[in-house]
Amino acid sequence: MKFQFTNFVANLILMFLTTSSLANESKSRYPAVQLDHSYLKNYLSDKPQNDLDIHGIDSDSNTVILRPDSSFMTYIKANNIQHITRFDLNRRTDITNYMQADEVVSRIRQLAADNPTITKFFEIGTTHQGRPIVGVEITSEFEIDKPVISFNGMHHARELMTTEVTFSIAEKLVAGFNSNDQEIREFLNQFKIVVIPQVNPDGNYIVHEGDIFWRKNGRQNTSGRVFGVDLNRNYPVDWNFCNGSSGRVSSQTYRGEKAASEPETKAMLKFFETYRPIANISYHAYSELIIFPYGCTKSKNTASDLFLKIAKEMNDVITNDKGETGKYRLGTAPKLLYQADGTDLDTHWRLFGTLSYTIELNSAMQGFHPAYDLWRDKTVANQEQGWKQLIRSSMKSGIKFRTNRNLNYVIKTSDGQSFAGLSGPKTFSSLKDKINYRVLDNGKYSLELIHNSKIVDTIFFEVKDKIIDLGLLDENT
Repeated sequence: MKFQFTNFVANLILMFLTTSSLANESKSRYPAVQLDHSYLKNYLSDKPQNDLDIHGIDSDSNTVILRPDSSFMTYIKANNIQHITRFDLNRRTDITNYMQADEVVSRIRQLAADNPTITKFFEIGTTHQGRPIVGVEITSEFEIDKPVISFNGMHHARELMTTEVTFSIAEKLVAGFNSNDQEIREFLNQFKIVVIPQVNPDGNYIVHEGDIFWRKNGRQNTSGRVFGVDLNRNYPVDWNFCNGSSGRVSSQTYRGEKAASEPETKAMLKFFETYRPIANISYHAYSELIIFPYGCTKSKNTASDLFLKIAKEMNDVITNDKGETGKYRLGTAPKLLYQADGTDLDTHWRLFGTLSYTIELNSAMQGFHPAYDLWRDKTVANQEQGWKQLIRSSMKSGIKFRTNRNLNYVIKTSDGQSFAGLSGPKTFSSLKDKINYRVLDNGKYSLELIHNSKIVDTIFFEVKDKIIDLGLLDENT
C-alpha cells in the first residue's frame, strides 16, 4: 500500500528516525519511502550515502525506493518535499524456496559430478565464517586453451533471485550440450564459461536466518557482532573515490577499512587474475537496468561505445517483468542511479580489460524477494537470451593471438586512445602459449608488444565484424 505523506507525517517520521537506535540498521524499522529520483541525486551530489539504504528504482515513474536516515529526512523537510509516499516492504517476505548457502554448493557439486566430461567444480576461497565460494567451469574440451566468459550472482545477500539466474545458466549450458543444442555446443566449443552463483554465502545464510534485507557480508567485530561490508564497494578500482560508498560500519554501503579487505573480494580478484574473463555479467536486483563502467563520473570509459553497443544487443533480447523486450535502461551507475565507487565491474574493466556488466533483475513491483512460485522460472526465462547474447556478442568482432613468451601489450585505436585506459595507455600481460582474446568494436587499431619496457613489435589491423586471428606474434625472439 502506498499513500501520500503530508508535512505532519514527515515530521512524525523525522522524530522516529531521530530517536531510533542505529545499532543494527538492517533490522531497523525505518519506513521505506518512494520519491522522485532527482531528490536523491541532489541530496547525494556532495556527500556519501552514509546510513541511507537505497533499494532500487521504478523506471516507469523515475522514482527511487529507499529506507531513509535522519539526515535525509531532514533534507526532505528542509526542502518541503511533499511528493513522497510510503513503500510497503512487507509484501514479499516468503523466501523459503530460494536456495540457501549450503544448497548452492551441493547443487553445483552435483551438477559437476553428473557431467564430468564438460564441467569442473572449483572453489575460489572461503568467507569470514568459513563457507566456500564455489563455481563451475563448463566447456566442450578442457585440454584445449579457450577464452573465458563468466557470470556471478549474490554480491548482495538479499538479492536472492541472482543466485537462481546464475545457477540456471550452468544448468542450461549443460542441458543444451547434452541435448545437442547447436548454439550452446558452439558456445562451449569456442569458450570456457564459468559460473559463480553466490559470491556472498555468509550473507545468504544471514538472510535465510531471518534478516531478509541484509545486504553485506558476514564480517564481525572482536565481540562477535556482525556488521558486514558491502562487497560491491570493496573492490580496489576507485575505492572511496567519489562519495559512492560509506565509511560508517552501520551503513549498507560500508566499503570496509581498506580496499579488498574482504576474503570474498580477494577470492574474486584472484579468480579474475587467474581466468582473465573477456566478458562478465554480475547479476544484481532490482530495477531492470544494464550498467557498465564507470561508477564515478570523474572516471571516463574510453570504450563506452563498445559497452553501449553490447548492452543494446542484450537489451534487445532481455524480457522485462511486463513481458516486453528492449525496455531495460542502459548506462553507467551515475547516470541511472547514483555514484558507486569500489565496484566489481570497474575493477574488472580497468585491471583486466573484461567487458563487465551489472544487470539489475526484476522491477520495483517484485523487489528483492519476488514470489518464488510466480517469478523464479519466469525471471530465469526472461534473462536467458540476455546472457546468451553476451556470448554471441563476444564472438562477433575482435582479435586473438598468442605469444611465445610472457609479454605486455597495449591496444590503441587509430586516434591513439587506449583500450581500457583512462588518460594513458593501458598495459595488459600476455601469457606464454595462451590465447589472448579481446572483443573490439569495428575499426582500425594497433597492437604494441612490450618487453622490459621496450616496444618489440607493433601490429596494425582492422576489425570488420569478425574475430581476427593474428596468430603467433613475436615468434623470432
